[in-house]
Amino acid sequence: MKKFLFEGSFWFPERLIPSGWIEHAPFAYWLINEHRPRLLVELGTHTGYSYFVFNQALKRLNVEARCFAIDTWGGDEHAGYYGDEVFREVRAYNDKWYWDFSELIRSTFDEAIDRFADGTIDLLHIDGRHFYEDASNDFEKWQPKLSRRGIVLFHDTNVRVNGFGVHRLWDELKGKYPYFDFVHGHGLGIIAVGSEIPEALSELFAASADERLTNEIRGIYSRLGATLSERLELNRLSTIVTELTAQLNIRDRLIESKNNDIATRDDIILGKDKLLEERWDELQKLSTELTLRDELIARKNEDIAARDDLIQAKDKAFEERLVNFTAELAVRDKLILQRDEQITKKEAVIEAKYRKLEGVSDQLTRAESEIVRQYKLLASTAEELSATKAMLKTCGNWLCPHSDLSEAPAVVPKIRRILSSRKGGQD
Repeated sequence: MKKFLFEGSFWFPERLIPSGWIEHAPFAYWLINEHRPRLLVELGTHTGYSYFVFNQALKRLNVEARCFAIDTWGGDEHAGYYGDEVFREVRAYNDKWYWDFSELIRSTFDEAIDRFADGTIDLLHIDGRHFYEDASNDFEKWQPKLSRRGIVLFHDTNVRVNGFGVHRLWDELKGKYPYFDFVHGHGLGIIAVGSEIPEALSELFAASADERLTNEIRGIYSRLGATLSERLELNRLSTIVTELTAQLNIRDRLIESKNNDIATRDDIILGKDKLLEERWDELQKLSTELTLRDELIARKNEDIAARDDLIQAKDKAFEERLVNFTAELAVRDKLILQRDEQITKKEAVIEAKYRKLEGVSDQLTRAESEIVRQYKLLASTAEELSATKAMLKTCGNWLCPHSDLSEAPAVVPKIRRILSSRKGGQD
């Protein structure tokens, strides 16, 4: 029995998370130690628990290997559907711890198959969609990729609900290939497809024919696996306890704060009670004062009522005077209207006289202009008369027998012009 165990069978996974594969980590550590695969491929990785168990063993045992995890990281009917957050978490963990020999391939299994040469894969873990047709298709297509050291792991070989069909394929394969299987942890089956299988694995496959030895191997790994489930549950409970403790601490601090608030409020209430007593005394005094004031107000109301009566009487007298005054104003308004009409008529007469005066003014202006013209004409006539007088004097000399008759013809036209101009002026 010791040959089927080694110290690594008691390791704890470095990434212990909820998974249906959780109880098979102890066997996976033994398997990697004995088989030491050079190329490991996992079909269906999901959160990466089984894949990182393999990587942990390879790294800790210093096995030179290349590992590939193939998944769409979108989920299926059996694993459930999920978002990119699962892939991002797996990639982050892989890049941090296993970047030098591990690679994630985000694709379908059929899309990734051509990336691997035939006869190269030493360990193939099939844990994709769990319908019989899917599991059978995965095995048939990937079988040529297995090396002469090739072994295949199948998970969920002991699940017979919700359309799981891996158990049907497993029943077919274990009749064709050397095998061993576990029934705990939903079942895990391992078959040898290659012809060059390490001795320890060959002995494990041979143990499947020995019911007692099979039960011993299954029992020890079932107990070791249960320890991991218990550790996971303990971690979960520890996390819950930690969270509850944190919540209790928060509540304790909150209760302490509330108690301090209550104490502060009690002090405030005591202060307010004292203040209320003082205010009550003040209210009693104010009540007495209010009674006295009510009596004073009653007397004032009586005075106001008397004054209201007086004001009403004065209002009535004022209204009567207002009516009389209004009548007087109406009479005065009528007189003013009549006077306005008279003024309007007088203004019209004045306007007419003003216009007539303007006409007389125009006549006077024309008369003045005519006088000026006549004055100028008289002045001109006076000048001409002076000239005529001189000519007449000359003419007189002509009429005289002793005058010079040679000037007579020249004088006659001038006399005619003078007479003509005087005639025009008289007109």
